[in-house]
Amino acid sequence: MNFEFMKGNVLVLTLTRAIQMFSMRMTMPFFSLFIIALGGEATDIGYVRTLRTLAALLIFPLAGYITDRQGRVKVIALSGFMSALTFLFFVFATDWTHVALGTFLQGLVMVHLPALGAIMADSLPPRQRGIGFALSMAIPTTFSIFSPYIGGYVVDRFGVVTAMRWLFASMLVLRLFSSAVRFKFLEETVDISGSGISLSSISQIMREAYGGVIGSLRWMPRNLWFLTVIMMLTSVSNAMVGPFWILYGLDVIGLSATQWGLLGLAAAVTSSVLGVPAGLVVDRVSKRLILIVGLAATLIPVWFFIYARSFWEVLALTLVISAANAFLMPACQTIVAESVPRELRGRIMSAIGRGVIMVTGPGVGGGGGGGPGMGFVLTVPIIVGSLVGGYIYSASPTFSWILLTGALALCVAISVVFVRDPQKIGS
Repeated sequence: MNFEFMKGNVLVLTLTRAIQMFSMRMTMPFFSLFIIALGGEATDIGYVRTLRTLAALLIFPLAGYITDRQGRVKVIALSGFMSALTFLFFVFATDWTHVALGTFLQGLVMVHLPALGAIMADSLPPRQRGIGFALSMAIPTTFSIFSPYIGGYVVDRFGVVTAMRWLFASMLVLRLFSSAVRFKFLEETVDISGSGISLSSISQIMREAYGGVIGSLRWMPRNLWFLTVIMMLTSVSNAMVGPFWILYGLDVIGLSATQWGLLGLAAAVTSSVLGVPAGLVVDRVSKRLILIVGLAATLIPVWFFIYARSFWEVLALTLVISAANAFLMPACQTIVAESVPRELRGRIMSAIGRGVIMVTGPGVGGGGGGGPGMGFVLTVPIIVGSLVGGYIYSASPTFSWILLTGALALCVAISVVFVRDPQKIGS
């Protein structure tokens, strides 16, 4: 087993992601509880998620343009520093509207996400992208295995508001540190063709950046379009249901925050154990087949969550969803990387994201408001899902999971009929 690729940019990105994920997985599973504790309602959770995604909708085309023209490293470092400072709004929030403002500003500085996806794809050998993407997720997940449990214990011990202030403070410090490490050690992977950004050139840059979105979408091969449709379906359904897994788990099933943290721990262990095997399978087996089987495997646990009434039942569902995601994410990222040439990766990934397809679950990506895998095209579905999710949950909590099951079944059908393994054109 050859891991020679785990050096340089890949090593720096993996280790800094591990640092950030340690605090993020302590904090974000309980984000919905924080909004409720600050006076928000279930519908307000959707509003807050929408603001972050709306900001990303405005900034992503520009982010992709800058990434391809001005280089990856400067964008990653500067955006990382700015995003760290937005956590101050969460640390000092006294009302849920303060969290909403911080979330919107956080979305405005998410210009580093296309750059992160592009520089990772650039730095991995084409024949080892599956194992490379898998390890870049498995190692940070392993490092943060106990984070959800620690976060749940802190929330139970000190109360939601006090605990979340300290947890967000830890995110701020570690984000600043990891951004400094990236700025110092990352190496550029593209020739910087741009001449710099000045006040006089801003209008031209804006025209080229936002006009280039249409050109990038027109370039996309048919196979990538159908994969994007699947990403749109999972994005809208995850945004609709994601923030409410924990509310249903605590309010209906009767779990504690500590038990919810244990579910996150179990999900992390599953992802870590399966990380390397999943990457090896992705490099050797049809990625289309992995996509079909992975999505199909989530149907039963998602459906039966609404019938679960004990910690052990929810744990069993969590393990299945986590195992499926361990294969889905590197497979889909590899499809995108192998379908897009290096010189277009920044713009394409700003449009459709890194190719991350995952299914939220108990302790599994419960934020539901986008993230590293988000792209310009996915923002509208995420906004729609975030806005309607709170209303659907308030009217009929179980109906949210029925809709998620239906969306996943449609994704399986699209994968079977339309998706094919790509020809490797990306270097």
